[in-house]
Amino acid sequence: MAHKMRCLLLAAFTLVATREEEAPFNFSFFVGGTDRGDEGAWYWVDGTPMNMGLPYWGQTDGVHEPSGGEEQNCAELNKNNRYYIHDGECEKYAFALCQYGVVAKL
Repeated sequence: MAHKMRCLLLAAFTLVATREEEAPFNFSFFVGGTDRGDEGAWYWVDGTPMNMGLPYWGQTDGVHEPSGGEEQNCAELNKNNRYYIHDGECEKYAFALCQYGVVAKL
């Protein structure tokens, strides 16, 4: 997960976003959520369970996210769906939102 390493190099962690906020950008971002290791059970990097459903997760063609199965295990704020959370491929190149001061369970 290159996005996680980019944050660690900054002595930070990928973002844990626990409340709805706007992101005024024109690209998607990886944030610190994953279901890797336990398909369908989404957790933030600090071990906190992620809130599921609306208003956090988006939709793709009427299908509620997360919808990527075992191929998409990293949470991203998706620019094409008003920055709602989607599951994305962990290995793809994307920007990462990092935050300082998080005690993560690595």
